[in-house]
Amino acid sequence: MTSIENLDSEYNNTTDYLQKFGYRRYEGEILDRKSRITSLIWFEVKSTWHRSTFGKVLLVIIMVFNFLAISISAAVANFTAGEDKDVMRDVLNGFVASYLNFGNDYIHSSSTTASFNIQMNMGILIIALFAISGSGLFADDKSGKVIEIYLSRLQKREYIIGKIGAILIYVNVFLLVPLLIGSIIYVQSFDKLNHFEAIGFYLGVIAFCFLSSLLIGLGILSFSIISEKRQYASLGFFLVYLLGSIFGLILVEIDPDNEFLLLASPSFLLMLLAFVCLGDYNLGIATSINDEGFNRIYKPFLLNDGSGLEYWHVLGVIFLLIALMIAFLSIKIRRMTTEEL
Repeated sequence: MTSIENLDSEYNNTTDYLQKFGYRRYEGEILDRKSRITSLIWFEVKSTWHRSTFGKVLLVIIMVFNFLAISISAAVANFTAGEDKDVMRDVLNGFVASYLNFGNDYIHSSSTTASFNIQMNMGILIIALFAISGSGLFADDKSGKVIEIYLSRLQKREYIIGKIGAILIYVNVFLLVPLLIGSIIYVQSFDKLNHFEAIGFYLGVIAFCFLSSLLIGLGILSFSIISEKRQYASLGFFLVYLLGSIFGLILVEIDPDNEFLLLASPSFLLMLLAFVCLGDYNLGIATSINDEGFNRIYKPFLLNDGSGLEYWHVLGVIFLLIALMIAFLSIKIRRMTTEEL
């Protein structure tokens, strides 16, 4: 009896028993909520990079195309750029606007073509890369039943913010970085345009990349949150973007006088957003093919003439889509039950 009382006294006076057989003293670091969100963003960016082998193959192809296109175009620009500064700005604006395009030069940076153009048209590869890489941000969490673990340390809105932050960083690595590098190289090669004069252009590139990456990222997350299979999410987003661009072009070809139909095409919508962010409202829109059957003939297409499609229509659609997708993601997370988690 005495030995039992001594044993009880020993365990009552120390925490050895609990630490050995039950709870242990936490010796790590307790992060504040801001740091937890930052950690989630960084974790998702690294995980997204390691998830898809096919995505890495696409990345290599995209970087090779970027390097070749920038090198060749910059060399050509160095010999042909001696023209007016406005023409050079049109060329630069066309370079940025065409980057996410699928290859159709229906909208031009001017109603008259310059002596040379810089057209990247990387849209089909870039969008495929984003769809493959970002589709698992919610889908993998749902499939692995780990959302509840995240929500034990994060509020639902913080969880969403972390996912959005991760896709924004990932998208801009392959959107903002090459566009800025390419723009700097082109400006350097133009003898009548210096970097100081191009500050407004650079800011426009940053604004375009932020808004377009937010729109694309939210679109990918919206597909990811409704599927537990990342393959279905990536395929769904890519098909919607591709088929939407194709049908949008068909609608415009059927009724070329209705400028608002351009907003039905995701590809055209992002092109118009680029021109708006760059402050280029004097565009050209294709009307027909010339006699040789190769080059398009363009007519003036103004986004600030008070008639038809205006620049604020483009911004309005962009912000409306962003708001709707943020609301959709918030509703989906809030309605998740324990079984769904």
